[in-house]
Amino acid sequence: MTCTLRLWDAATWALLHTLAGHDSEVTSVAFSADSSRIASSSGDHTVRLWDAFTGEHLATLVGHGSSVTSVAFSGDGR
Repeated sequence: MTCTLRLWDAATWALLHTLAGHDSEVTSVAFSADSSRIASSSGDHTVRLWDAFTGEHLATLVGHGSSVTSVAFSGDGR
């Protein structure tokens, strides 16, 4: 079970950030349209938001009654 995300540079294959905080497996990941934010969902019933440039955890969205299996950003970034 993987509870972390790893962010890699696609050109150099260098590891940029390890994003840790979920308490269960990560089920889905999405980048915002401007690539500045990452959303991750998990079996721990949460969605986490991350800064894609720094790897900083920005927020945890709670309240789901079961695993969150997919995340997406709207096309207009809202």
